[in-house]
Amino acid sequence: MEQTHQKVRNILSERRKVLDNLAHLLSEKEIVQGEELRQMLSDSTN
Repeated sequence: MEQTHQKVRNILSERRKVLDNLAHLLSEKEIVQGEELRQMLSDSTN
């Protein structure tokens, strides 16, 4: 269980900027389309 918890924390830390950007976008728009989210995730891995 601890190993899984640490793995999730690492993933969230790695994606922190995307999560912050998503939170900001949601505060402005309230709804994010699937394609917008896919693009954000794609941009973060490049």
